[in-house]
Amino acid sequence: ISNHYRVYITRHYFQYLCNRSLIAGDKFLNYKPSHVTAAAIGLSRALQRPSEPVWTPTLSHYTKYTYPEIKECMSDLLQLYKCDFNSETRRFGAVWNKYNLPRYMFVLKKKKVPTATLR
Repeated sequence: ISNHYRVYITRHYFQYLCNRSLIAGDKFLNYKPSHVTAAAIGLSRALQRPSEPVWTPTLSHYTKYTYPEIKECMSDLLQLYKCDFNSETRRFGAVWNKYNLPRYMFVLKKKKVPTATLR
């Protein structure tokens, strides 16, 4: 897979996670928007690049968050994402369907979640 393609896939996962956190309800209101954004970046990297570090010093520098600071929010996003993979617990089908369009490279049809873990 080319690096260019991986960047776009990671970006679409990031966008999905941010959109999903906006409609998830009270759980994400406890976090600052920048905190959720940083956690979405980390989780999208974890989903797409499991062999690479989830959080790098460069990300820490630019986001001003360390990995321990975003890990709980990443876990909340991961739980949300896992629920969306189960059609019985999926609450927002329109968002799910949106990210399964060609424009978003069918990112959610790739089913990366069940094996994703946070280190």
